[in-house]
Amino acid sequence: MKSIVWRAATAFALGFVPIACDEDPTPSIPTQPIDQPPTGLLRIRVETSGDDRDRDGYVLSINSQSRGGLIGPVGTAAIRLLTGTYELRLQFVDDNCAIQGQHPRFMTVEPNATLDVTFSVVCTRAGGMIDLGVPDGWKGPRATAVNSKGIVVGNVYREESPEGEAQERAFRWSPTTGMVILPRPGNSVLSVATDINTQGDIVGYVRADPYSVYRPIRWTSNGTVEEIGTARGGFARAINDNGQVAGASDRYDSGNRRDGSLATFWDADGTVINIGDCRSDCDEDAYAINGSGQVVGTIGENAFYWSRAEGLTTLGTGAGSDLSSALISTHAGAK
Repeated sequence: MKSIVWRAATAFALGFVPIACDEDPTPSIPTQPIDQPPTGLLRIRVETSGDDRDRDGYVLSINSQSRGGLIGPVGTAAIRLLTGTYELRLQFVDDNCAIQGQHPRFMTVEPNATLDVTFSVVCTRAGGMIDLGVPDGWKGPRATAVNSKGIVVGNVYREESPEGEAQERAFRWSPTTGMVILPRPGNSVLSVATDINTQGDIVGYVRADPYSVYRPIRWTSNGTVEEIGTARGGFARAINDNGQVAGASDRYDSGNRRDGSLATFWDADGTVINIGDCRSDCDEDAYAINGSGQVVGTIGENAFYWSRAEGLTTLGTGAGSDLSSALISTHAGAK
């Protein structure tokens, strides 16, 4: 009982100390008495840059609990913690500002040591450009879609992965979380995010190894990862707010050889419809879908428009995917 009461008192005494920019942010760390649990010093620095900066400052959250007062847009704060691993977040970041790199961060406080953590925040004027940043070890970010809530999906890559293979990985970005690499099924060496709906469901495709087929996939808003349909291979290109997906499925001939692709509609109830009518050695693809389930894409050299009610309409020859993409503004409207 004595040790429990003492530990609670010690935890209560751990302090949060905002430090002015011109002060020495390195408080001394006395050696812990032998009968006390070990602690360390966590020192947080925030650097805010860009236009229309957040001038009110931020609040540090540790393990989902706000700790202490405000940290200025450019400032340092120190807090003593029991040793262990903690989740660190910045709260109350303005909508026009974005935290760069991994957020939240998981950091380990060592006994009798100082842990320095820096958060970089970049702000932009309304309507301006935001640098989404990139997690450590990755480069070449490419954004592919954004939903009505301002959540962005896309891809990053690295030339050499720990497994020795080139990798491209899907990401999700929001102003509060920054860029987060999406989980991959198994040990797939590639994952690509192509679209996101209002609810936050993301679609794309993955590849298990450099020699396997691509497979359509969905990252749901509740955190699960699932393959779409039962196609032997294919791509998910777009998703609407009803959970309906458009893309392409691989087609195989009688000798089990890939023989082009079929534009495909996956309904939320599991129904799969192959849209096109290519016979062989012909590639089809569906690029966009709206809230009514209307789909546009290409069949060979032809652009098409399709819906369950109206069926398939060929829109022209030689137009290609550019025409199909443009038609979404006419036929698609809101997701």
